[in-house]
Amino acid sequence: MLRDALEMAATSFVLCHNHPDGDPKPTDEDVFLTNAVQHAAHLIGVPLDDHVIVTPPPGASPLCSGAETGPVRPPHLRDANPRR
Repeated sequence: MLRDALEMAATSFVLCHNHPDGDPKPTDEDVFLTNAVQHAAHLIGVPLDDHVIVTPPPGASPLCSGAETGPVRPPHLRDANPRR
């Protein structure tokens, strides 16, 4: 995915995947992957803006945005609205 971002001359990117079980909350593996990708993306200068988890309705909200709830905090949001 980072190679694709570089080849497309992206200035940033968003990860997106689904949770077919309907629970949009990030798993431990999701958080680990997000942190690893965010670190690698920082090293190459193409920041990860968000990691979105999409779920099928009904029940839970149809998505969970890491930029809003946790592990991904874009620099312009880190100081304005700390989550920890």
